[in-house]
Amino acid sequence: MDDTTKQSRSDQLRSKAKKLEMLAALLDDGEIASELAGLFSSATPTPIPVAPKSRTPQRKAAHRKHPRKRRGLEAVAVEMVKMAGVPMSARAVTQRLEDSGFAFGARNHQVAVSKALRQAAKHDKIAEKRGEYAKAAIVYVPFSAASKGPVQGSLMQ
Repeated sequence: MDDTTKQSRSDQLRSKAKKLEMLAALLDDGEIASELAGLFSSATPTPIPVAPKSRTPQRKAAHRKHPRKRRGLEAVAVEMVKMAGVPMSARAVTQRLEDSGFAFGARNHQVAVSKALRQAAKHDKIAEKRGEYAKAAIVYVPFSAASKGPVQGSLMQ
């Protein structure tokens, strides 16, 4: 540090010390000390009662940038699987929807269709069958065809 910085810092410390000495002298005076004590003890304000805000429940979709469109894709995808009558993967459903000119709201059509089909299977609208090996595609079938033979054999047509 240079000399001017040291000097200004020491001047600040001296000024602060002088103010603290003056405060100590004022507090030593009994009359001022009792006045200050009276001010601070009665200075606690009584809280003003405030009515709590009434919360109105809001739908989660109201907070989203692009709210979901009432399960339109799910309904169309389930209908596509039911009309086909054979096991279909999400890729096959996506291809048929794209060929038919369906307007997707998502960037990745296959991911959107896959999520819609999984939700439909979760809500027991269609059946979900996994392949015989670990990396096999998940295929979706209507409930009437769910009890029929092997899954992978009908997919390879």
